[in-house]
Amino acid sequence: MVYSSLNRIKYRFNGVLLALFCLLLTNKLQAQSNKVDSLKQTLGYSQQDTTKGRLYFELAKELAQESISESIDYYLQAKYIGTKYDDTLRVVNCLIGISELYIQLGENDQAVVFAQKALENAKGNCELTARSNTQLSISYFQLQEYERSLECDHQALKCYTDLKDTLYIAYCIHNIGSYYFGINELDSAINLYNRSLKEMSDKDDILYAYNNNRLGFTFTNQQKYEKSIVCHNNAIAFYRDKNMVYELALEENYLASVYFMMKDFKNAFKYAERAIENAEECNDFELHKMNYNLLFDLYRINNDYKNALKYSLLEKAYSDSMDIENKESIIKSIKIRHEFNEQRTVLETSKQSNIDLTNQRTKLIVFSLVSIILLLGCIMVILQKKKKHKRNQELVLELDHVNKSIKDLLSIIGHDLKDSVGNLKHFTQMMHLELLDNKSIEDLVSSFVPMVDSTHGLLDTLLTWSRNNDDNFVSKKEQLSVAHIVKLSYSHLSHLAKSKKIKIVEDIEEATMFVDKNMVQTVLRNLISNAIKFSFTGSSITIKSRVRESHVDFSIIDEGIGMSEKQLGAILNKEKIEHVDGTNGESGSGLGLSLCISFLEKHGANLSAESKKGEGSQFTFSVPMYT
Repeated sequence: MVYSSLNRIKYRFNGVLLALFCLLLTNKLQAQSNKVDSLKQTLGYSQQDTTKGRLYFELAKELAQESISESIDYYLQAKYIGTKYDDTLRVVNCLIGISELYIQLGENDQAVVFAQKALENAKGNCELTARSNTQLSISYFQLQEYERSLECDHQALKCYTDLKDTLYIAYCIHNIGSYYFGINELDSAINLYNRSLKEMSDKDDILYAYNNNRLGFTFTNQQKYEKSIVCHNNAIAFYRDKNMVYELALEENYLASVYFMMKDFKNAFKYAERAIENAEECNDFELHKMNYNLLFDLYRINNDYKNALKYSLLEKAYSDSMDIENKESIIKSIKIRHEFNEQRTVLETSKQSNIDLTNQRTKLIVFSLVSIILLLGCIMVILQKKKKHKRNQELVLELDHVNKSIKDLLSIIGHDLKDSVGNLKHFTQMMHLELLDNKSIEDLVSSFVPMVDSTHGLLDTLLTWSRNNDDNFVSKKEQLSVAHIVKLSYSHLSHLAKSKKIKIVEDIEEATMFVDKNMVQTVLRNLISNAIKFSFTGSSITIKSRVRESHVDFSIIDEGIGMSEKQLGAILNKEKIEHVDGTNGESGSGLGLSLCISFLEKHGANLSAESKKGEGSQFTFSVPMYT
């Protein structure tokens, strides 16, 4: 549903700053090329080690986006000179730079190694220790080791607190708040984000928008929508003032989603349209997809199915485009890795051999690498095709399941509703033509009562079955009384039992259980209704509960017509259950037991049954008492 998929994203400012830094470097590649040439020329004339160390470091920074292998090599040479002259600042900065480059390559284990080395060399220097911990936090986060990442954030915060650097203190607190947001400790996250805002010395920094963005998400998760709107509007104002169009479009989409949850569709449409306009300026596929999905939900809930279909198709088109873009990204990643390995191999080989031997070895290595990469590329293409084929097969199976469900529903509606509606139609026609006397009318009305009850029960089951098959239909469990739920489950069925002179016996052992109230009520109601339907006039039905360890066992026992081994096997094996009329001709859809089985599975439980033809049936299930 709208917004929910975004709730679990853990936002990290370090990664965002790194991404913005990379983008800035990409836009200045031409200027870098000129600077690199100048630095290399200066390096050729330099004699002093300290000057060479500075030039190596500058070259490493300038080549970070152009040639990762050369950049790492220059960082290592600068680090060697820094170690030689006990230049701790240069050594730590080189190690942090190398760690950042390994993150770009996706080699996060290596990124952690160099960040740890930076931290070891930074001992005694509070500022360098803080920077090293921040880099180590980013590296652990990339490895999804979130507890270690949090520990490093705390260490960095301690250092920046000692340095009284309020802006970086605010950044560290924001990071820690994002951790608590990720584990759903929302009150702690709110306190930390507000504390980060208070600590900020520069309200013009982008962290102001980040804090308001995360506060908006957190308040939304707590359903404090008015507070969420204020925070998202603060972020929108910041992005609009800084002309940050992408972030502005994203924030407007979030705000539209909040209004959607509040059912304020006027404002939801307003901000969704604004998000669309800004997304078009960015020409970002993901933004378009999010906005079209939001507009699809808005039009659908407002019953404008024509426009809902339009935006559903647009979302599908952009999803397909994103698949193509992802494939291109994979190819680009393989190319970068190939270039890294190739350049690294050439540089290392050139130091060990003469020019002729180096050329021969380089050609052989390059040919081998190209062959391996081509082979890996072919393997990846084959694997992707297999994966896509498997997914298509799964979709076909899902479609077959949906078609079968639709056919079953149509069959049920045609079989069970046709007779009821037809009889009512015939009755009303005779009433209209005044062909019935008062006695006939009373007799017909009394005979229609069980038929109407049966039809109402069928419609109720169909609606519940439909909601159960919706992906958004989830259980909401709470601690409830066994006796109370049992009473609620059969209270409105008592008139059916009385009409057949059936006695309902409660054999309840009182306890509390942790279940979804509506689901368990539906299960008990269906089982009791079936027991009434298939019981003989004047018999009894027992509703029994027993506490067993950490579970409550329920049993519904009747003295009715029972079931054959074939019918019992169909229930236990979750096969299609054939239609059987009740003892007074009551009709049934066969959906009730399927619905019971589905609801019990959501509680980690199963439905079991014991029965013999002509001797009654016993249905049993158990539910947990605690979380």
